[in-house]
Amino acid sequence: MGSEKRLNMQSLIHVLQRCYFHDLNL
Repeated sequence: MGSEKRLNMQSLIHVLQRCYFHDLNL
């Protein structure tokens, strides 16, 4: 359960970073 939560957080951060860099490219 703990590792699942951590993996979920990493995925969320990864998506946020992609959106952030996408905004920078725009």
